[in-house]
Amino acid sequence: MLVYLIKFSACLAILLLFYKLLLERERIHHFKRFYLIGALLFSLLVPTLVLTEQVAVYPTPHTDLVDQTTTSVQEVPSVPQKLESDILDISPILWIIYFLGIIFFGITFVKNLFQIFQRIKNNPKERKAPYTRVLLHQDLPPHTFFNYIFLNRAKLQSNEIPKEVLLHEETHARQKHSVDVLIIELVQVVFWFHPLLYLIRKSIKLNHEFLADSAVLKKGVASSTYQNTLLSYLSSDSEKKYRPLLANAINYSSIKKRFTIMKRQTSRKAIVLRSIAVLPLAVILLLGFSKTKLIKQEINLIDKTSKEVLSSSTVSYQYEGKKEFILHVNANRIELNGNILALSEFAKAVDQLTKDWEETDYTSIPVRANFSNSTLAFIKKVETEFGKTHFSKANEGMKIFPADYQKTFIQKGASREQMREYNALAKKYNHMFAEKDNIHIKREDMERLRHIYSLMSDKQKDDAEPFPDFPSMPEPPMPPTALEEVKMEAQIRIEKEVLEEQETKVEKLEKMEKQEKVMKEQLAPTPPSPPTPKSPLEHVMEMAEKDALFYYKNKRISSDEAIDILKKDMDLSLDIKKTNDELPVVRIDTHF
Repeated sequence: MLVYLIKFSACLAILLLFYKLLLERERIHHFKRFYLIGALLFSLLVPTLVLTEQVAVYPTPHTDLVDQTTTSVQEVPSVPQKLESDILDISPILWIIYFLGIIFFGITFVKNLFQIFQRIKNNPKERKAPYTRVLLHQDLPPHTFFNYIFLNRAKLQSNEIPKEVLLHEETHARQKHSVDVLIIELVQVVFWFHPLLYLIRKSIKLNHEFLADSAVLKKGVASSTYQNTLLSYLSSDSEKKYRPLLANAINYSSIKKRFTIMKRQTSRKAIVLRSIAVLPLAVILLLGFSKTKLIKQEINLIDKTSKEVLSSSTVSYQYEGKKEFILHVNANRIELNGNILALSEFAKAVDQLTKDWEETDYTSIPVRANFSNSTLAFIKKVETEFGKTHFSKANEGMKIFPADYQKTFIQKGASREQMREYNALAKKYNHMFAEKDNIHIKREDMERLRHIYSLMSDKQKDDAEPFPDFPSMPEPPMPPTALEEVKMEAQIRIEKEVLEEQETKVEKLEKMEKQEKVMKEQLAPTPPSPPTPKSPLEHVMEMAEKDALFYYKNKRISSDEAIDILKKDMDLSLDIKKTNDELPVVRIDTHF
């Protein structure tokens, strides 16, 4: 459970970070909607996925040794019973707390759902296909649950609800935003303790507002008009009156972000790049946070086309340890721990690799030997060179490859077509070597001759053309000498010094530019300070001169009384309304 939570949390955190940095401020709201729900479901499912990987394994005589060694490494000393009894197991306490949380949040979820259904049942409804308006007696802000739009009855009948707000709520209903809300709320009941779920729920609901705003603006409503409508219709205490858990509602706290997004323009190139970037991210997370199960499968080492060339086999001795011995033999190429070696260098390289190893390391290191497309003769040579090493001798003549791999070679002879091909090529190169003129050897011809010759029976070899006497392959280039290494190190040091000197010059230029910028800022004239705003008392005195009407807590008062009240309490709020035909009206109260 703990491993699942860690993987789920890490996966969701990465996807949320990607959304916050690259997607949230862009006007691709439909894509963002599916991204957020997909990120939640993806993070829930990925840790439970199991990716299987088949590993070809050939059984070796060392199997018993491997099992014994692995068992000995994984043994855990037993804990005395007295000490074990003193250890407090808190897992039952944690499980009790977890289930209590599920019960609490589950009841809260059902309670909110029940309240919505009660509100639908107990209030009059007005059918306006495909939506149903629920006319509320309570003074609640408009909100939506599936196709039900909840509106205050008095305000709707008096046309106090702007048409933009109605269009906003109809968008929530049409696009089924309640489905997203129900999904995140159900997940949050199970993972009630997880802080990232609260963040993604906030992002999902905010994106719903982006979608509704975008739909309103696409209807031809000017963005400035729509913004003024939202500001005049909403107040900071509208959310305090009602915070719907399972419904979509216009809220005051997200206004600033919504206004910013309304003005933002996103290019098609940016949309395409950000959308495509999600794919490699998903693949990386899938491979990184899913489970991997290795399935060992015993394979047949005999190739279908060649009875004397091992097609592919891997022998793995897997232990706990920091040292490793990884050998790959492909055709006539030897690679030890990533270093390509000639056959004559192999034994020396093994001794160099294992010279500092203790005898206990010989049975605790991971040894992996792989051979593919190699002839029996070359494998024998590799095995012979390995037998000369201190590593092999210390392990009582340990073999790299399966001890019975020779039994897999079945000699049935070459076919007639192969014999004709062999005789033609052998005759060609024997004649070429005999004439000693214009010798030109093709690598594919040489490998083909060796392959067919390895398939031939003894009688076929006696009747066929003699195998051409090909010259030996040139040895690989030797590593650089000590003098060359010194030259290379000197060259690297000189380049490093030149680079450091260039970086120092760049740093000095940057420092001079910063100093010059600071001096210019200091010498620049100081802009005049803005005028001090008028106090509420000054506003009242100014309105008194204009014969304004004054009200204190909805009670009519004179201008002198208004001035006295503000002199006693300067923290009072003013609401001044001016019209062309009537006198200004000034209302004084603790807050509006």
